[in-house]
Amino acid sequence: MADPTGPGIVDGTENDDVVNVGFTDGEGDTAANTGAVISTQDGEDSIVAGAGDDTILAGNGADTVHAGAGDDEVHGDESDPQDSDDDAGDDYLVGGAGSDTIFGNDGNDTIYGGDDGAVGGSGGGVESFNWSEVGTPADGDPLGGPATQDTGSVTVSYTSTGGTSEFEDATQITGGLGGGSETPDANSGLRMDTGAGTGATTTAALEFSEAVEDAQFRINDIDGNSVTKIWAYDAEGNRIEVTLTAEDGSNLHLVDIDGDGTNEAAISDGSAPGDADDGGNSVLVTIPGPVARIEIITVNLDDDPADVTVSDVFFTTDGGVAATDEGDSLVGGEGDDLIYGNEGNDTIIGGAGADEMHGGDDADTFVITSPEDAIGDTIYGGSGGLDLDDIDLAGERGVDWRVTNLTTDSDGNGFDGTVEFLDGDGNVTGTMDFENIEPGITVLCFTPGTKILTPMGEVAVENLREGDLVVTRDNGLQPIRWSGSRKLNATDMAARPQLRPILIRQGSLGPNQPERDMMVSPSHRMLLVSEQAELLFEEREVLVAAKHLTHLDGVDMVDVDDVTYVHVMCEQHEVVLANGAWSESFQPGDYSMNGIEKSQREEIYSLFPELREEEGLAAYSAARLSLKRHEALLIA
Repeated sequence: MADPTGPGIVDGTENDDVVNVGFTDGEGDTAANTGAVISTQDGEDSIVAGAGDDTILAGNGADTVHAGAGDDEVHGDESDPQDSDDDAGDDYLVGGAGSDTIFGNDGNDTIYGGDDGAVGGSGGGVESFNWSEVGTPADGDPLGGPATQDTGSVTVSYTSTGGTSEFEDATQITGGLGGGSETPDANSGLRMDTGAGTGATTTAALEFSEAVEDAQFRINDIDGNSVTKIWAYDAEGNRIEVTLTAEDGSNLHLVDIDGDGTNEAAISDGSAPGDADDGGNSVLVTIPGPVARIEIITVNLDDDPADVTVSDVFFTTDGGVAATDEGDSLVGGEGDDLIYGNEGNDTIIGGAGADEMHGGDDADTFVITSPEDAIGDTIYGGSGGLDLDDIDLAGERGVDWRVTNLTTDSDGNGFDGTVEFLDGDGNVTGTMDFENIEPGITVLCFTPGTKILTPMGEVAVENLREGDLVVTRDNGLQPIRWSGSRKLNATDMAARPQLRPILIRQGSLGPNQPERDMMVSPSHRMLLVSEQAELLFEEREVLVAAKHLTHLDGVDMVDVDDVTYVHVMCEQHEVVLANGAWSESFQPGDYSMNGIEKSQREEIYSLFPELREEEGLAAYSAARLSLKRHEALLIA
């Protein structure tokens, strides 16, 4: 943190100051729009910092701070954030765009992290890539490329592979396209035809000489029994967010392929081919960016050819600071704080007091540093964007806690519940409520009697021990590094009915898959091999939780008085043969580690000390892509 005195620091006074861009203090220091260090003193101050990477120390009093764009550091009090003895005030702190770090410190503060997506937005002009200007085409002329087009600020390169690509001048839908001063041309389109045969594919690619933002176009006339996917990449080749939007009553199913919370693919429900102006077969594609490359891929799911029509592509240039998903770091400090992460992958620490914390969109982490600070807190994970919110109880190691009242939330992907903190005698000392937290508290494992294939033949899973070899799909014979079990009695099952086992009957996953009936925990993942998965997710083999397979005949959640779940863990996540069906070994993660006993967690940490840290858990990666419930419905 900067020294809040001296030259270069924009100083306030002990009165109620108003500091904004252009403000000059008594020593001649000015709050520039390119970044400033601002330090006020007593009084109820109003600070608007503007763009740039600012450092703001609001000082004593109930201050209002708008940090603006940039990666800012904001302290609600002038004091060091570790010092809680002075500079109190009920502050209102807004980070704005960018990856901000905000400390409320003392007082009942309200903190908004701001949105951390496309910073700067559409500050530049709107430009477009026009199919009618790829040469001088007439209807039906080939547009196979390669071709380039100067749109004003950037050069766009176009290529196509597979199938046939032609110019299309039939009137198509252009609604929703932000063409700026240019009216979208409804008679300028690219017709992409896959050709006959299941799996036939055609791809069109647009590459920008410099990354652009707010890309928009429509895909019309999506034929029955086909899937159209949109991939977008930044300048470093990383996939970025794409969103498809269909009209109400559409013939299309929209699918989130990569698990980022937005839909990148449209699948026709098998209806007959429509026209280019048929709203039931049309989607609007939006890409916030910055985007350097766009790929439009159509795959045929039937014998007959499938085609689509693509509109002109609109985008903005010179749009400001690049998008980021790094998110904000928000620390409430003492007092009953109200904290909003908004967009981005935020880290939120409520601190002391009964805090209310909202993660907002994307993958947020709520860090609990001590039970004293957490008691009375309420956490709302949020459900937008990449919806993978988590509560980090790392600071609670050595402190007993349990989760009660656990229920699946309304979107089906997360959990609501209560964390109870316990003293040494098991008495509840306080509680913390949460909603829409994705990892939840769950168990991933087999039940006794399940036979695992080993070099010595099939062995009941409960009889396997550390050092025993098992047959894996990927890495041959591998030793078991750890095994354990957890029994849930009737009381446990009544409190957590979502942990009832899944019965998978013989042959329900395919011929002799499994060879005998088997029961697993709801979150235990089975391996599915599917050509549809390869078409939709570019992975032929995928893992699907048993609870996401209950739509299949022979796969059901069953009522039992009690159940024992058995875990086996290898050096890395493996796919093992269980009752003749390929299934996963135990994979440690925030959610699965919470599903085992504390003593068992310590056993695993003694074998894999790196798993105490998030980096270690991330390195123990899944053996296959894991599908969500709605994705599993498409392939099984």
